[in-house]
Amino acid sequence: MIGKKALKGQNLKKMLEQEFLFSTENWSGEDYRRAAAALTAFDSVEAFLENTGWGLDNPECIGEEYLTENRICRWIDGKFVYFSRLLWEGGR
Repeated sequence: MIGKKALKGQNLKKMLEQEFLFSTENWSGEDYRRAAAALTAFDSVEAFLENTGWGLDNPECIGEEYLTENRICRWIDGKFVYFSRLLWEGGR
């Protein structure tokens, strides 16, 4: 399960680089804090859609295949993990 341990240090760095294709070179502690705050784990695609309202804003982009291929969400340790670019960019 994705938890606090996954959102710290090398685990967070590895997740961001491998799953969401971020280059974390030269990141500060604040960058990692903002990235961790932009991650949310859901039990299913349906839970993600219900809790975020993603389908209301993006009805053509609600399929699991679209969400994972475009690295909006990724399956990590049995959880559907969403990285909010809006939260990430808004924290700058």
